[in-house]
Amino acid sequence: MDEKIKLATELSNEFMTLDNTYNVEKMESLKERFEHYLENYEDTVDKRIFNTLCLLKAFIEYRKTDYIPSSYELMLPMLNNLSFGEEVEYLESNYNKFLLTGSIFMSKSYQQSLDILDAIEASFEEYPLVKKYEYEYKTFMYINFVDRLLYAKAYDDLSEKEHEEVTYLFYEYLGYAKFCCEKQGKLNWFSILLVKEGLFNDDKHLIYNAMVLQRSLKEEKLHDVMDSNLTKYAAVKMFAQSEPSRADVHRLRLLNILARKGMTLFELARKVDLSINLLRDIVSGIKDLEHKTMERIMVALDLHLEDFFG
Repeated sequence: MDEKIKLATELSNEFMTLDNTYNVEKMESLKERFEHYLENYEDTVDKRIFNTLCLLKAFIEYRKTDYIPSSYELMLPMLNNLSFGEEVEYLESNYNKFLLTGSIFMSKSYQQSLDILDAIEASFEEYPLVKKYEYEYKTFMYINFVDRLLYAKAYDDLSEKEHEEVTYLFYEYLGYAKFCCEKQGKLNWFSILLVKEGLFNDDKHLIYNAMVLQRSLKEEKLHDVMDSNLTKYAAVKMFAQSEPSRADVHRLRLLNILARKGMTLFELARKVDLSINLLRDIVSGIKDLEHKTMERIMVALDLHLEDFFG
């Protein structure tokens, strides 16, 4: 096999196995290899390397900022090259389907995400897949769209009509996603969907059940996904309250310290020698942040109680 084709194939396969990773360092390393390829070789005919690099940069930006608009701008050249899925011939390639599916969460609006999702679904009629692989694509699509709807409810400026539409679409596609997960026996993805459902409804009982399921699976990769969802949306819920409780204020301050330190819940748990499950329960509102736990966190992070209350 030609060296150029071999390298392009290796890079593409490695990108596909990232599996929505939260490991920014790993993504940065892969990005550098894609850039090195483009410096030394011409791109493939379908601009696969350039398109993938755009999406990879967007993933990295989002993991660092949790901000969709700046991430969207980075992947926009890829979306233009693939005509946002509107020209079905681009979707004959399963790899292009994969790229567009990855863009659904970071699209400009939930309406644009739905348009891309609809385009990919329509392509299955023109270019059918073996059912197993179709379920995999659809699961990825639906989870990404559910995530975009959760983001829309938390962060986008929605009209009353749009808010109603987001709620309707959330339950519709959450159902599709759960069905696909059950068909494939993907309990890990199912537990993530339960967390998103709990956050969407501010349902602490549902979040707790999702965390119990996640703990039973003992998959370390789920830690970052779970923690990212809890820390990203828990603060939004608390800010939305006109009169947050003292416990909610404490949780907000804990989240603020994590943001300042650039730490995940899992990293904090190891640093403070506390149970990760306890910290998740505190952030999600299932348990209160006790004074003795607060003191342990402050000591481990070389902070004073004044820093916590300031």
